[in-house]
Amino acid sequence: MISYPRIFDHVWVPRRAFRYRFHPTPQQAGLLNRTFGCVRYVYRRSPWRPTSRGTPLLRRDRALTAFKADLEHAWLQEVSSVPLQ
Repeated sequence: MISYPRIFDHVWVPRRAFRYRFHPTPQQAGLLNRTFGCVRYVYRRSPWRPTSRGTPLLRRDRALTAFKADLEHAWLQEVSSVPLQ
């Protein structure tokens, strides 16, 4: 039996869960590993690490662009910038 949590007096929403599993090709797995590695590197080594107050989005994006423009970190341009942000 599906349980229906009560949100409002007149609205009932069923609880559902979905599980997904994907099997990437070796090429996709390589790209995912490279992307996750870049994300870890940027998080650990970046000068704009998040603080308890947070970092303004625009300032963080500009710092990431400058970080990627550096010749030492040019390899970060091989992956999408969305996960790095």
